[in-house]
Amino acid sequence: MLEALAISFDNLLLAGGFVYLTLGTLIGLLFGVIPGLGGPTALALLIPLTFGVDTTAAMFFAGGIMGAIPAGGSVTAILLNTPGTAPNAATVYDGYPMTKNGKAGMALGAAAAASAIGGLFGISILFLILPVARNVILSFAPPEFLCSACSGSARLPRRRKEN
Repeated sequence: MLEALAISFDNLLLAGGFVYLTLGTLIGLLFGVIPGLGGPTALALLIPLTFGVDTTAAMFFAGGIMGAIPAGGSVTAILLNTPGTAPNAATVYDGYPMTKNGKAGMALGAAAAASAIGGLFGISILFLILPVARNVILSFAPPEFLCSACSGSARLPRRRKEN
């Protein structure tokens, strides 16, 4: 696990990954601030920018976009009472009243800190669970995907027995 982490940091520093991560973060903030645009829309529109780019750099770019969108969405939720993305709907309840009381900077700082801490916590939990769950994840193949897709969608209503 530590070897994979070292390889990731090596790719971040040597393969120009830091530039793509920074660019993706800035674009993600922009897409998060604009109400109605979210992660799937940003990735769908920006996939052509990753053609011809190293796959590792493209993953850093996409990760930066998806990581920054919730933080960008909190800006409009706090300042304009309009959530930029769906996860920021709860931010409206506390953030906008703080803006009306003159504490917009404090609300934006709290939202940014919560976003950063939540992201780091989620990645930490992923690193802890991944070595244990790796065998289960890798045991899924096309037959298992087909069974899971068919099991939930093909439920037919039961017929009543007539007395």
